[in-house]
Amino acid sequence: MTITAVAQMGANNATLSGTSLVITCAAAGALVGDLVLLVIGKDNTQTTDGITNEVTAVVDSASNTWTKIGEYCNGQGTAAAGQVVSLWMSILTVAIPITTGTITITMDTTAIKQAVAYNYRLSENFTWFLESVRRYKADDAADPAAMFISGLSAEQHLYIRAHARESGGSSQTPTASWTEAIDSVAGGNSPIYMEHLISSAATATSDPAGSNADHASIMVAFTPKYSPGLFAGMPL
Repeated sequence: MTITAVAQMGANNATLSGTSLVITCAAAGALVGDLVLLVIGKDNTQTTDGITNEVTAVVDSASNTWTKIGEYCNGQGTAAAGQVVSLWMSILTVAIPITTGTITITMDTTAIKQAVAYNYRLSENFTWFLESVRRYKADDAADPAAMFISGLSAEQHLYIRAHARESGGSSQTPTASWTEAIDSVAGGNSPIYMEHLISSAATATSDPAGSNADHASIMVAFTPKYSPGLFAGMPL
């Protein structure tokens, strides 16, 4: 079984110009069965640290189903003083074409925001399963701290760690043995970062290096399963 990290599909960022954000898939499309992950960073509405629901909906031009994996706020005591990271997924039942494909995100307020889509692919007859464990973290005026997932089975996994940052700065350095998938930290609005690790280890630790700032982070894992006769990535 092979997990392939395919490509960034597209990105967009905006200032206070509305509650929606549209990504055009100008860099890559995605096939039926692909896992598409969408990382969103936005200025916070909630003023305390914790799980939020500030990104309210995601749709695409091919009418796939999108599910929020998790969302976390670094509140900083004041609206727009911190940052929210929101991670969404779709296991495609309809391909999203390059150039003409779009993904539209709706949020609760007219916040400064940014989003990037990235797709992953499995070998034929394997399906994506999202592990139930979630890790969340808020780091204040600091480097994004280590996060870990442990206790998984001894089979191949796709580990994902994403964060949103309150301000720009120098680019992030990925964790040793991890691969950087997204890094908009050096510019843009509500900069975001994502790294992944494809590994059969039951435990994984993510600790990317970067300059000090306010961060909101999430970490999750996927475990592909064999399903003979089904196409790769059949919906959950």
